[in-house]
Amino acid sequence: MAAASPETLLSLVDLMRISLTYVTNKKGGDQVIEAFGEEVAKFHLRHGRNLERLRSRLISGGIDVAEIQEIMRQAEAAPEEDGNGMLDLVSSLRSIVATSAISHGVDVDKFNAMFFAGMPNDIAEFIQASSRVGRTHVGFSLLIPTPHSRRDRYIVETHDIFHRFLERMIAAPAITRWAASAHDRVLASLFQTWLCGWVEQKLFVDADASGKLRFPRFTNIGDVGRLIEGRDYPNAVKDFTDFAVEALGVRGRGIGAIGAAPQWAYYDDRIRNRAKDMIEQFRGQYSTTTLSDYWKGPMVGTRPMLSLRDIDEAGHFELARRYGQGGRRLTSEEQDRILTKALRIVRRQHTTVAELDPEEAKD
Repeated sequence: MAAASPETLLSLVDLMRISLTYVTNKKGGDQVIEAFGEEVAKFHLRHGRNLERLRSRLISGGIDVAEIQEIMRQAEAAPEEDGNGMLDLVSSLRSIVATSAISHGVDVDKFNAMFFAGMPNDIAEFIQASSRVGRTHVGFSLLIPTPHSRRDRYIVETHDIFHRFLERMIAAPAITRWAASAHDRVLASLFQTWLCGWVEQKLFVDADASGKLRFPRFTNIGDVGRLIEGRDYPNAVKDFTDFAVEALGVRGRGIGAIGAAPQWAYYDDRIRNRAKDMIEQFRGQYSTTTLSDYWKGPMVGTRPMLSLRDIDEAGHFELARRYGQGGRRLTSEEQDRILTKALRIVRRQHTTVAELDPEEAKD
């Protein structure tokens, strides 16, 4: 390290410039920010340097999306020079303290150092939060156990085996595989998988040498239309409906029919009908419109999912301006109070009480 160039040292400092600290509630975040600022100031004074301030920001469920985005922009911004050719680390963001609000949708390449001020109650939350660091460069996560927490002490005592079997401790999601809306949402994805992952590969393998040069690529709906009419692939409709039922595991797996749907005949019939409706819409289509553009237009079902986060849009809260039908007009303070209470109700539905702010945990 002594032989490293100044540029290398500056790069290393920049990689660890922002520390990310996870706390289980907002009150703990305020305490961490206050204590961290005092300790860092004392540390600098012991080494003969005066630190005017340590810029820290708190991310919790109590701040809006716009403020979170502003914090992310500050984190991604490069620090300015102080006039002596060195980075002005005093004016740049150095510390972010966050609750579980950091776990989703916060992706910053410069997050490489993370500290857990206590263990999250949910193991899945621990895994999700720790994945915020080390996106581009190697990062690290450090658990600082809460001394009076028996669970935290136990995790430290069994650190190796605890992390070895970490994923086995994730609680099963409280969802059902047989929700009709879920089948409808994924049906277009199953069609795209069947088309490109099965039919296209099979046609290519079965074609002779000359046929491999002209076999359909299914980049436009005209190719799909000719496929449905049986020119290249007989019984295409039945093949896709069978594929959809099998992919969703309606009749279960193996001899014991593991995971079969309750009243499987109902789901078998419904999925086949929906799959047939989807594939039949391509019959008679000879357009050169690309599939990617076609999925954006009106059709049966929805476009294929692009990721596991590609779900329905978030709900929108719109405040009433009057109380009751024909009632008095609400003030802005009353509207804010109603909105805050509504958001607390929603947040309590998917958050443990221990992770809520004291005000949110009321009622």
